[in-house]
Amino acid sequence: MGAGYLKELEPYVWRRHLDYWAISDIHSIKRQIHSHGQHAELDSPDFDVKLGRGGIREIEFFTQVQQLILGGRRPELRAPQTKIALAAMANADIVDPGVVDDLCRGYDFLRSVEHRIQMLNDEQTHHLPDIAEKRSAVAILSGYSDQARFEADIAAVRRRVHGTYSDLFATEERLSGETGNLVFTGVDDDPGTVETLRSMGFSDPSRIIHVFQQWHRGSIPATRSARAQQLFTSLGPRLLETMSKAGEPDAAFERFQEFFSGLTSGVQVMSLMLAEPALARDVIETMSFAPKLAADLARRPALMDSMLEPSFRAPLASDAPEARGRKLQNLLERADGFEAQLNAARRFHREEAFRIGYQLLRGAIGAAEAGAAYANLADACVMGLAYVCEQDVLARFPGKIGKWSVCALGKFGGRELTATSDLDLMLIYEPEDDSGVQLATRFVQRLIAALSAPTEEGTLYEVDMQLRPSGRAGPVAVKISSFQSYYRDDAWTWEFMALTRIRPVAGDPDLGRRIVDSARDALRRKAGDPAITADVADMRRRMARERPSRSKWDLKLAPGGLVDIEFVIQHAILTSAADVPGAVIPTSMDAIRAIAAAGRLSPGDAAVLAEGLS
Repeated sequence: MGAGYLKELEPYVWRRHLDYWAISDIHSIKRQIHSHGQHAELDSPDFDVKLGRGGIREIEFFTQVQQLILGGRRPELRAPQTKIALAAMANADIVDPGVVDDLCRGYDFLRSVEHRIQMLNDEQTHHLPDIAEKRSAVAILSGYSDQARFEADIAAVRRRVHGTYSDLFATEERLSGETGNLVFTGVDDDPGTVETLRSMGFSDPSRIIHVFQQWHRGSIPATRSARAQQLFTSLGPRLLETMSKAGEPDAAFERFQEFFSGLTSGVQVMSLMLAEPALARDVIETMSFAPKLAADLARRPALMDSMLEPSFRAPLASDAPEARGRKLQNLLERADGFEAQLNAARRFHREEAFRIGYQLLRGAIGAAEAGAAYANLADACVMGLAYVCEQDVLARFPGKIGKWSVCALGKFGGRELTATSDLDLMLIYEPEDDSGVQLATRFVQRLIAALSAPTEEGTLYEVDMQLRPSGRAGPVAVKISSFQSYYRDDAWTWEFMALTRIRPVAGDPDLGRRIVDSARDALRRKAGDPAITADVADMRRRMARERPSRSKWDLKLAPGGLVDIEFVIQHAILTSAADVPGAVIPTSMDAIRAIAAAGRLSPGDAAVLAEGLS
């Protein structure tokens, strides 16, 4: 019963989203402790080792603040023991290992002194005596022969502990900006504020003053409570200063106004921005230069939580192989039920996609790296949810699916996704018995729903299954034998073009290898077809008629655009599959290199295609 009760409390203690207002609440408690009774300064020889400045409670508060803020997202931080929790923070790169080591040594030292104090008169006390003789006794019990050395060591530990604790709560309270006066009280415009705003680059100071005055009066949900208005008083000037440095102050203000006005509550967001000024700067800059990322933030303000993760700004190239897949798998295993698993996958995807978009915006990665990262993210989502769906289907229906493989095609197969790409998928399976046919169909339908159905956390991807044999007219789950016979006897040229990019993503590895081998065999057989060139040219003309480019700047559909590059590459693979090692080469750059190496593409043409892709 007790364990069940604690389980029910978890969502209230370990909140999913960061609770930065809790920092000020905890700091307020600590200030009250300091103001109650005698709490000596750091250099005073008598002090309360538990509640005093630089004492045990500050180490515990430092630890518990990090746990409250991040524990909802990082279960490994939920240890009840202070030192174990600190070690977990060091392992997760949340707190510097040197700081953790210093706090742990300080914690052990202060606990040891506390125990020696209690040994003097067998009393439950934490106060180091103000009488020198009694302090000398504590020093001797603590293994010191020199009382002055003992007191100096205590003072040094206290200074280090208090310094670390104070850094956590370091927020600068100021009501005016660095560039001048910013006052939004009263009815009329403050002349000094008008001048300051104009000097900061805002073209219509009166409008900004009017909006800020309305926000101060609680005209929007984000500033309706007294707590929110108090926070906005501190945050407002900083926001304006940040907007003024964003390059386009007016545009930054417009986007922030849309974002802020759409919040249902502002306490969490403003507390976070006050506690993390660098985050506020990043958010404003993101809103200024990336409308889509700004819209994502407006819809899901909790995305700002992810921006504080140590990995958020780490280079994508530094991510360990399969790191995303393992992270999502851990989240899915902890989720309680199928619906909770879908929501966990959507939150994970949203945060990871936001990280990729942010790094692309900041120039930390290029388009090709972003495309590969988006594809890697899709791999993790498809793989994680495929196994979840398999378990769900097998739990509800008798029988066995047999071996199966979810394969990517198109841009997904080529690892060239964008933030809004849909997923071209094909499920190929090998049933063990008759039950496998029906179960495979249920499985793929469940997977499509898991990826595309809206939940309270939104959707993941639009899924396109039309590249499967016979398209919409064919079964959604394809037997390996049907796959092989279709590409041997019935497939059209455009279907062979799509086959050049097939890539197994999830499922049985052996079946995945057989699928790729079958695709290579089919492409090599097709290579001798004299109709390939005419078919490809006809297909491109038809696409140009049915989906014309919107302008000469349409990088995808305009003549010489990305579609033309894809057609050239796939035509070259189809006509030279017997000579190109592998034949199934999902990634465009790899395909260009392989075709050129086989002598089917001149170095000059290969360079032109590669430059166009980049």
